[in-house]
Amino acid sequence: MLIVVVLVIVGITTKAQTGQTNTQIILNLLNGQQYFGVPHVYLGYYGSPTNQWPVYYGPNNASQYWSQGGISSDQPVLELTPAQTWSTGAMFWSETYSGGVVKITIIGTYTKGSPLVGNGFVIYLFLKPTMWGISPNYNYSYSIVFEYLLPQSSTPYIGVAWNPYWQFGYRYSGATGQWSVGLVTNPNGNNSSVGPYPSPNLGSPSSGWDGIGTGAFQPNPGDLIKITVTYDPSNNTLSGIAYDMNTSQTASFTLSLNGYFTPPSNGNYVFGVGAVTDGDYANWALLYASLNKTMGTAPQPGAAETVIFFDDFESYDVGTFPSSGGWTLVWDGAGSQYQVVTSSHYHSPSKSLQLLGAYGWSSVAEKRFSTAARIIGFEAYMMAESYPQNPVSTYASVGSVGFWNRDEATWGKYYVTVEFRADGYLVVHFINDAGAEEDIEL
Repeated sequence: MLIVVVLVIVGITTKAQTGQTNTQIILNLLNGQQYFGVPHVYLGYYGSPTNQWPVYYGPNNASQYWSQGGISSDQPVLELTPAQTWSTGAMFWSETYSGGVVKITIIGTYTKGSPLVGNGFVIYLFLKPTMWGISPNYNYSYSIVFEYLLPQSSTPYIGVAWNPYWQFGYRYSGATGQWSVGLVTNPNGNNSSVGPYPSPNLGSPSSGWDGIGTGAFQPNPGDLIKITVTYDPSNNTLSGIAYDMNTSQTASFTLSLNGYFTPPSNGNYVFGVGAVTDGDYANWALLYASLNKTMGTAPQPGAAETVIFFDDFESYDVGTFPSSGGWTLVWDGAGSQYQVVTSSHYHSPSKSLQLLGAYGWSSVAEKRFSTAARIIGFEAYMMAESYPQNPVSTYASVGSVGFWNRDEATWGKYYVTVEFRADGYLVVHFINDAGAEEDIEL
């Protein structure tokens, strides 16, 4: 039994018939971090191209941004647009796409705006630029910006916008939500068009899908807004959800692109995140952005991948145990007061589950599930913050995640786990075909 260690589990997905998933953190400024994970370029527009924004506010000057809303904070932000009309800003980066689901997640905010804030955040998917690229000489480049930031691309691409002005300032027949989707064509860089035309839901003279979805909200200054946009090529479907992390209000949509957009082939693409204002405005800013790619890896004939459960611990209050999500604290280690959701370390936007063991007494949390699948697997992000100075054994596990059955033996039966070992190795521990326990050092 183990051992004084802080184990942090920052996201778990249990799947039947797994595929490969990769998450690229684009930027993470939450809780004072200053992490930019990929090469990128910024583009700004205000009647003509500008290099005044996007602009980064770090810990030393972030108060200039927050004080515009009467908020005292030194939380870093990447401001995409100032609190003024008719301005646009965005950041772009490149990714290799090999098929499968693409999901972009951002967390944003604002501190100052018009009485009804609007236009909001924009997500760009699958640009194929031939007249520009992700390199320093194109940063704030005047040669690649078209009005409203619809950059050049040799192939059509997808633009998705969440506009909180819809359903408050805009109310039209055929508009049910706060989302807009356009298929952008701009192969020469100076003559963009947005389709389909006429708009499938509003008709002429509108283009694209405008004001679609369900749910609507106006965020308050300083609210954190989590936006996730997902494209699934298997059914050519686009979906999105905006979630106010302070008030729990949501706005979402699901849209089939069949007949309008052809799923992209494998290759290198540019993706982006931006914001736009017009007569209604706000100083929209980013605190977090990531891109998740899931590639299906040759599932067995007749089999389909199913997510049995997923938890990134974002829905629980810091300082509480996630029992409301079906988790059970089997053994309390150093005490139940230490087995809590924390914001000190995380991989998902801002939270994780902390488990703290004591010498000779583990902390173990479990979430039970059942499945008839013949093949199951899991994905998890985990870190060991500290190792014991005098472990009971150099081969002792200081922290692990895996499949077990509490009822199979006195201390439970572990079928397969990935473990941090006291000697510094990461190992896979499993029961082999002969029924014996076996370790593979990684």
